[in-house]
Amino acid sequence: MGIISYAANIRHDPRHVFFATGIWPLVDVESFQAVTGRKTDNWTDLEADHWLLNCVPVLILSIAVPLLIAAWRNSFSPEIVILAIGSTLVLTGIDIVYVSRSVIAPVYLVEAAEIVLIILWAVSFIWHRKSTAVRQG
Repeated sequence: MGIISYAANIRHDPRHVFFATGIWPLVDVESFQAVTGRKTDNWTDLEADHWLLNCVPVLILSIAVPLLIAAWRNSFSPEIVILAIGSTLVLTGIDIVYVSRSVIAPVYLVEAAEIVLIILWAVSFIWHRKSTAVRQG
């Protein structure tokens, strides 16, 4: 199995992490908050008014969908790799900063393990580029 196939089949790869992270609060806000802690961004005290729990998941899904399509098409363009690595770095950084400030629950640090995924993405991209160059050359 090649490095790209290996990276694409990892259960916790960014495509699946982004999709799960994006869809979960939209499908079941109560279980999401049971794991991650109650949210205080609903100024009306109605669960449907959590602006962060409505906006952030949709943004994360807008990242996940192109990553899933790229995986389905086996298309590892530089733009897709930059999207995966950049969004993972930003979201991981946010988790680390806000957990350290006790704003969000420490369970969010589980997502910080995505740094390993960044390394796999980078390695798979480099490997793919080299393999393509060898086949063409």
